[in-house]
Amino acid sequence: MGLSLLVIIIAASFARAQGGPDGRPTPESRFALLIGNEAYPAPWKLDTPIADVEAIGARLKDFGFSTTILTDASFPEILIATDRYRRALKAAEGRPIGFFYFAGHGFMNEHEEENFLVPINGIGNMSAMMDESLSLNLMLSLLSHDNGNTAQIVMIDACRAALGISSDTRDFVPVGGGFSQVSPRGGMALMLSTRPRQLAYDRTAMLTQYSPFAKALLENLEKPDLSTLALMGEVMERTAELTATETPSQIPEVYASSGTQIRINTASATVSQEDQPPVQVSVVFRTDKTATRGPAHELVATLEAQGLSDIRSRVQPVLDNPAFVAGASELLAHNSSRADLNALIDQYTDASPRPADVAPPFYYYATGALLPGTGIGSPDPTNYATDIVFPVDDDRVAVVSQVYGPFGIGSGSPDIEVNTADFRGPVPIWRDNFCEQRNWQVNACPSGQGHQGVDLVTWSDDGPVNKQLGTPIVAVEAGVITLRTDNTTLQLRDDSGRVWRYLNLKIRHDIVRGSRVEAGDLLGSMSNILGGRPRTTVHLHLDLRIDGTFRNPYPALLAAYERRVGPGRQIAEGDRYLSMTINR
Repeated sequence: MGLSLLVIIIAASFARAQGGPDGRPTPESRFALLIGNEAYPAPWKLDTPIADVEAIGARLKDFGFSTTILTDASFPEILIATDRYRRALKAAEGRPIGFFYFAGHGFMNEHEEENFLVPINGIGNMSAMMDESLSLNLMLSLLSHDNGNTAQIVMIDACRAALGISSDTRDFVPVGGGFSQVSPRGGMALMLSTRPRQLAYDRTAMLTQYSPFAKALLENLEKPDLSTLALMGEVMERTAELTATETPSQIPEVYASSGTQIRINTASATVSQEDQPPVQVSVVFRTDKTATRGPAHELVATLEAQGLSDIRSRVQPVLDNPAFVAGASELLAHNSSRADLNALIDQYTDASPRPADVAPPFYYYATGALLPGTGIGSPDPTNYATDIVFPVDDDRVAVVSQVYGPFGIGSGSPDIEVNTADFRGPVPIWRDNFCEQRNWQVNACPSGQGHQGVDLVTWSDDGPVNKQLGTPIVAVEAGVITLRTDNTTLQLRDDSGRVWRYLNLKIRHDIVRGSRVEAGDLLGSMSNILGGRPRTTVHLHLDLRIDGTFRNPYPALLAAYERRVGPGRQIAEGDRYLSMTINR
């Protein structure tokens, strides 16, 4: 079958690899992020995405890519992994090269023709699905925004079934039927596994181990020296060949913007280590026990081979029990019945219940650990007010940036309508923003300038709340009000001489300059600048001065919050988050 390569080219042709001053090719730093989601709730479970990304990831490692594989991933896990991938590209030496691959469910909101990728927990009713899924346009922007990569390949093998989620309202048309057309970003070659408004195959009668698109890619990765568009053209033709007996056949589509060509498989089939910067240690994010090689992995493979993949979800909770793995493997070796295997699973499930992993009430970064790229935090961890009352009368609160987000500055105008916290999710995540880049003089900041205090927001199951007016704000200590303005600013001097300044506060009407307040007394409610325009997110800015010098209130607030809700769990850049495990 001879197919013409259907490519939408934006802004001119590709150039050859950039060279250094001496004309020699610039060494490449190669990074890959592959996401495979298949454990969706019935009847939308998929069979091949994890096998797809594991096989493709293994070949990319052979070609010198520092490879991250994320399986059965939730919304926050995908955002975290994407942020780490973007940071690696931006910080890389030499010529950064990226490869992003998503296998799983996708859909289009036909009302707005916007495309979405579906996390593992993202299927429910229509409203929940819209809230929990990731906009493909947003993902493409995150992958390309200011990451400094020379070139990047993005492949999306989604829309594997018509989801048909019922809608409680008429705001959204039920989904299913493939993506609408998309646009790549600068330096990006984007390939969808099927044409707009068409579905992709998860597996076919003749092909059960991998999806047709993944199989076509794996075959063509073995061909050395294929440039980006040549590789994509071969994958397109091979996918069509593999689905020629299906109705309809599957034909991928390619969108490319200007950028430098990538040759994944060089003529030697590996990237010369002499020409490469040191490859970073691969970080594999896993959410299931099947990631562990050895008898447990072999057991799962045998289940698949014997047509028992539907039992995999029952097996997963007891895969860490060697006795169960040995017993189940023995049953499968003797072709025992499905009933025998289920009985064995029941035996070990009943005998060895898995303890619940109790999450802490909140997570927090260390003092001074600002969002990378937003400035240098204060190294001083001193708690300058050890016995304060927590200022926000709510149990779900966090300190987060209101200007910067994990993918750069969060505002292009004075009207910031959404806050830019690191991650979303049900558990608050704190990050210091004292000394964030600002023009205000702050002697305690390493640069001498920065954010004078920290910003606090309330939290919901979906993450930070940006428009909830009215949360009570209280006095952190006993003292006297020394300043009250009409633009939502209140200043409290405590009995020891510390000065606390509250900004974005709707002040209680009877609080005036000279008023005496006790610790915990109501001062007003959380608001935004001037209580209206120019708008910011609804949040509380709180800063602390001692003897005229700004000091970081973050350690004191952390301690006060722990006294209120219980001990939090400290995390570092890239550490474990919620139920996600990182195996280094």
